[in-house]
Amino acid sequence: MVNVLKVTREIKEDGKYDALLDIVKTKLKNENPSFDDIHELVLKDESIVAEYKDLNRWGEISSVHINELKINEDDSNDAKANKEAINNSLSFLTHGEEYQVKQKNVIYFFWTFFIATPSIYVIDNLVRITDLYDDNENSVFISFAIVLVASVWGFMKVKNNHTKMHNRYTDTQVKTRELVRSGLENNYFTYEEVYQG
Repeated sequence: MVNVLKVTREIKEDGKYDALLDIVKTKLKNENPSFDDIHELVLKDESIVAEYKDLNRWGEISSVHINELKINEDDSNDAKANKEAINNSLSFLTHGEEYQVKQKNVIYFFWTFFIATPSIYVIDNLVRITDLYDDNENSVFISFAIVLVASVWGFMKVKNNHTKMHNRYTDTQVKTRELVRSGLENNYFTYEEVYQG
């Protein structure tokens, strides 16, 4: 959902993207690439846009370059429906950008590990303070098992939720791109009205 012209301009002019500009310079083998050179590379090389989105995600900057569209009274019913559908998808696209990338199981595994380990440590310390180990040896080990099972269940739940949200995000992106393409072809709005920057 990026405006390729905005991506090109930001790579060329915005200091936040200097690392990306260095990559572009290396790929083009040109220390002073023109706007057109960068634009052509951005159109051809998907890794540039992917890197741009990653930088924005880490910097908590939105890569959704779609404006909310103004619905005019004189718009046709098709134009109104098209604009409303685009506007309705914007909030989810903007606020759900972390779902744009597939889940990283390692991150969720470590997240689960860092919840389970301190919980078991706390149980262990409570056992040592209260002498529960002498009285109820099995209940202590059962509580460890409960924490581990709950942590694994949480891991699976979060992982499945991310997969579901990723699929929803991808579908919403595809539908919104199609709506924008259709709206531009049918002159419901201009490129400048729908895309930022």
